[in-house]
Amino acid sequence: MVHDKIKDVKCDQCEYVCSLKHHLKIHIKQVHDKIKDVKCDIDQCEYVCSHKHHLKIHVKQVHDRAMDVKCNQCDYACSRAETLRRHTKTCTGKMHCSQGEYDIMCVLNDLKIDYLFNKSFEVKHKALLKWDFRITIKGRPCFIEFDGAQHVRAAWGGEEGLQLNQKRDGIKDTYCEDKGYHLLRIQHTEHEIRGVVLDWLLECMK
Repeated sequence: MVHDKIKDVKCDQCEYVCSLKHHLKIHIKQVHDKIKDVKCDIDQCEYVCSHKHHLKIHVKQVHDRAMDVKCNQCDYACSRAETLRRHTKTCTGKMHCSQGEYDIMCVLNDLKIDYLFNKSFEVKHKALLKWDFRITIKGRPCFIEFDGAQHVRAAWGGEEGLQLNQKRDGIKDTYCEDKGYHLLRIQHTEHEIRGVVLDWLLECMK
């Protein structure tokens, strides 16, 4: 698995391949059978998943809020090595987007949904504003905006930058409401971006 990197165990229901039969069993249970029989019992939490490893991650992130995985480039800290690897791409300049935007990209890429990132689109009377993500569902544009801290408090750009961001946000909100376009706003404090995006996409497709 590690050194030879041989993946000769194949799923007969999709193109998934791995090195161990144990991993294949987990894949089938989680992806094809969609069995979620591992439950969180902390504070009457309703979280369920397919594997104990996922439950451990959930408890660490949501209930313990442990931030013990740290970036050696900046002050960023998180709960998972996988999250840190994604962050590193933004921190080193290899990915010109925020961590939240990158997480959204990962969801859309996994689902093979085409999107335009940080591209301009008409908002009113041929005026243009840049949108974080624009996708097309049933022939109509749908938008996802990731609101970093600079959208709710004075950060880089100061108070003037905050007011400008909030003005643009208001224009976009009004535009989508008037046009009947789906718009998802995700706050920088959201810890379950994947679930939020998936639920929103299902709603858009109804």
